[in-house]
Amino acid sequence: MNCRNTDPIVLQTKLVTGADLSNQSTGPGPEVTIQYYSSQAQAASIIEMALEELQEQQCPSEHITILSTKTYMQSSVKMLNNTWMKKIRVISGSAENPWPPSSLTWAQIQDFKGFENRYIILTDID
Repeated sequence: MNCRNTDPIVLQTKLVTGADLSNQSTGPGPEVTIQYYSSQAQAASIIEMALEELQEQQCPSEHITILSTKTYMQSSVKMLNNTWMKKIRVISGSAENPWPPSSLTWAQIQDFKGFENRYIILTDID
């Protein structure tokens, strides 16, 4: 099921960007949660809390993808604790990335085009 254009996602995209995407939504969907941060360390802490919450809900790690506007080396994900860092598989734009994944994944937004996952954590938005 395509969840990229659910009512909550379309609404939040319009509110945050001010753009009317003219996309019809696919209908109801999960709530969008927005958390603001002022540093990469704070962003990493928020990501860890989200990952821990999903883990407590027994969400399989392969159902989670962290997306960033920045490169992996510049992303706030580089500040996650080692426990989470060891679980992340970086997805690049190459065809060598089998899908669906078998672990927690990270990608730059443009490298994730064509992929989907159940839970997306979007970070590094200035």
